[in-house]
Amino acid sequence: MRILKLATLLFLGGATAVGCGSSATSSAEQNGAKSAGASPGGSFAVLAILDLSGPSKPYAVVVRRGLDAAAAYLNTRGGIDGKRVVVTSLDDGGSAASAVSDLDNYLSAHSKPNLVYPGSESDEVGALLPVLARDKILAIADADPGNELSARASARFPEQFAEASSTFAPDVNAARWFKEHGYTKIGIAEEQIDYAVGETPTMVQALNQYGISHSVASFSASATDVTPEISALKSSGAQAIFLEGVGPAVGYALASRAKLGWSIPVVGDNAASALDPTTLAPESELHDVYLATFRPNSTMSSNTEGVHLLLHAGLPQGSLLNVMGDGWDPVILAATAARQSGSLDSLTLANALTHLAPRSATNPLFVMFGKYGFTANDHDVVTYTSTDNPIVVAGPVRNGQFQTQTERLG
Repeated sequence: MRILKLATLLFLGGATAVGCGSSATSSAEQNGAKSAGASPGGSFAVLAILDLSGPSKPYAVVVRRGLDAAAAYLNTRGGIDGKRVVVTSLDDGGSAASAVSDLDNYLSAHSKPNLVYPGSESDEVGALLPVLARDKILAIADADPGNELSARASARFPEQFAEASSTFAPDVNAARWFKEHGYTKIGIAEEQIDYAVGETPTMVQALNQYGISHSVASFSASATDVTPEISALKSSGAQAIFLEGVGPAVGYALASRAKLGWSIPVVGDNAASALDPTTLAPESELHDVYLATFRPNSTMSSNTEGVHLLLHAGLPQGSLLNVMGDGWDPVILAATAARQSGSLDSLTLANALTHLAPRSATNPLFVMFGKYGFTANDHDVVTYTSTDNPIVVAGPVRNGQFQTQTERLG
């Protein structure tokens, strides 16, 4: 009953703005009410720059729902430091240049936001980080392109964080899975998207760490038949495939494996696990397919209050909990830092994030990780463990989780 009451409040307590480019309008204004964001200093402003109309739209709209849900939840409890949380979403269409333009246009017409969620894809994040650092704006991204935030962050990006580890940590987990299953040569199938291209070097490093050789085949993000690339991996003697791709690319790669009559195992990376695999490939092509997913997507993950709240806030059918959690956790982290520091100053909040007290403690509202920890020089999640990134058997998604057994928890 307590969770149901909280879920009801989620829908009644939110103040959210949704827009395209710099023409954002709030839901309060649409209903004829005065926007909470119209009172300077009267709100905790969250700016989300997302791909709401381009290739990452299916991902971005779920992230936005997570941001909205976190704002609504906190607003039923007095907001952040007594200020109502107002979310404004701007659409960059998946363009890094548009993302920077959106931010600059917003800053020219508004006060600096208290928190920015910068981009749906790694290239957008990478383009926005220098601008955010220049203007000393607190930001929590879902990715760390080029591992820019994992070393010397205090000097280059003191107020910018990633709610993830570098790709190396989950790649090590996948490499260990290959090692424990006896594979000595892995074929890496790389879709030419920013995330995958940036991940390949860390996956190679992880495979080298376990003495596993590799070959790489790269295919265009616009390709609908990747049989030549999968065939090249077969010719290289690969015993299993590590698939770096998202959405339809996953289905195309699995279709090519079937077309070649090749029955070796496939492990999809974090991007590949962002959508329900049964919507991307027929059951006959999902044999011996595994996904390196995030903790909340595993049916063996802890059943936290944050997970319950997201489910009751309305997770779109077939969507993964971690995608909505990508939007939820940054706002919860900002609220945690504000409560700990007693301030809304960007640098003070950033310092609080690097000294979460105690860093080893869990927060039942967190969704992505059981616990968060950062350091002054590493603004990726340093408390990441292999149990945060289980390998699961590819299966259908229901209530934000894979309805299948976990292959290995770490």
